[in-house]
Amino acid sequence: DPIFDLASLIHWFLLDTHQEAALLKAYFQRDPEPYELAKLELMKQVSWCFHAIVFFLFSLNDDGTYTSIATPHEQLPSFAQALRALGTGELPLQEANTRQLLSLIIAKQALGEMSQPTFSEALTYLTTA
Repeated sequence: DPIFDLASLIHWFLLDTHQEAALLKAYFQRDPEPYELAKLELMKQVSWCFHAIVFFLFSLNDDGTYTSIATPHEQLPSFAQALRALGTGELPLQEANTRQLLSLIIAKQALGEMSQPTFSEALTYLTTA
C-alpha cells in the first residue's frame, strides 16, 4: 500500500508535521482528504509494528533463538534518539543485540502512539465512514 510507504518515510526521516504535510501535498498533488489522513494515521502504526517485527526477526540466532536484552521499557531511548545513535555508529546495527533493542524501541513508539487520541479518532473515522 502506498500509504504504508508514506508512513515509513515519515518515520525513518523523522518528518515533523509541516514536512509531513508538504510530503502528502506533493504525493497527492492536492491537500489530502480526511479519509487519507485517517488511513495514514493507522498505516503509521502498521509501519511501526512491521519494522519492530522485522528487526526482532533479524536479531534471532541461526537456530531461531534469541538472547534477551534486559533493558526496562522506561529506559529505552526514543526512536529519534536511537536513529541518531545509529547514524553516529554508537549503536552498531550489525550486532544482533542492537537490532533487538531497535525492535523494542520501535514497539515502544507504536504503543505510545496507539494510546494517543489521534489513533482512536482515525480508527473510529475509518470504521464509520
